Amino acid sequence: PWLAAGEIPPLLRAAALAAEDRRFPSHPGVDPLALTRAAWRNLLAGRVVQGGSTITMQLARLERPARRGLGAKLEETARAMWLEARLGKDEILCQYLNRAPFGGPLVGIAAASRELLGAAPQRLAPHEAALLMALPQDPSRLLQPANRPRLRARRDAILRAMAQAGALD
Repeated sequence: PWLAAGEIPPLLRAAALAAEDRRFPSHPGVDPLALTRAAWRNLLAGRVVQGGSTITMQLARLERPARRGLGAKLEETARAMWLEARLGKDEILCQYLNRAPFGGPLVGIAAASRELLGAAPQRLAPHEAALLMALPQDPSRLLQPANRPRLRARRDAILRAMAQAGALD
């Protein structure tokens, strides 16, 4: 099932922004601050510990998958800016939520919501919206029973970010 932009409930929008891209409403598809922060943390750690991709960059990668690397990241960045110039923020978020992976064959927030929680996306409680938005980061690993504490911790971090953003009281 595919959600239209107008069908995305505010709670789910808030969970997506808290989980993936807090500055989504204000950047042009690329967030230089997030990219710089991620590069610095990865350099200090000597390995990749944080990503700097925006929701728009992730949509670009979902539309045109490529092997990871600097060339792919540059192409993803250019594609994200192209998408931002042609689509509104609501449509970009809608496209991302409809294409995001949620584990196994589950693609899209509507399918994940119905299969994993037995509810339509419009009927999700805050903790359920946060739980679903925790998954696209690493769905196959987070859905393993052994990783439930990690999934709960990510869900709780998303709920805290939603509260900080004023989406929850």
